[in-house]
Amino acid sequence: MMNLYLTTGTINYFLNAKKDDGNFLLSGNGERGIAYYEAEASQGLFNTGEEFEISHTHGDLSEENTMLVIHINTSAQKRAAARTKMNDLIDGLETTNGVQAYRVGKMQDKYSFVIVVQFVNSDAYKAFSNSDLYESTVSNDALKSLRDEESMFSNANSRSYYVPIKDLDEEDLEDSF
Repeated sequence: MMNLYLTTGTINYFLNAKKDDGNFLLSGNGERGIAYYEAEASQGLFNTGEEFEISHTHGDLSEENTMLVIHINTSAQKRAAARTKMNDLIDGLETTNGVQAYRVGKMQDKYSFVIVVQFVNSDAYKAFSNSDLYESTVSNDALKSLRDEESMFSNANSRSYYVPIKDLDEEDLEDSF
């Protein structure tokens, strides 16, 4: 089974690491970056990071796409609700204009999930972020509904937006260290 490996850090750190071992994809937001790759087993590229077993896949991931990364951390009691929201999102993404690729993964031995959605450009992402599908599955209220007392002390549910490195301002790249 394929896994998705993710880690975050500064853009400059990742650009330097990419010179040594370019076997990962990279996207950014300001000074922040996210490095990611898919493999059957860890290639040891990241000392820290997250590993998710991929359950749903569509298209090819690329550094050239605008990307939304959604982390969902939930308790055993909210797991069914999380799966329902994820299935609703997956069904909706199949017919959403501008979706280039997506991955849905689960962290082993935890009730933590990741959804990576790549769009052909930022306009496609903006259209999605204004849709009913977004509102019902990944908006603040939708993600908040998956929390309870048991999951409050784990990592928060979150959404992060990233763009291709080539679309970042030079200033962001220079300030990152």
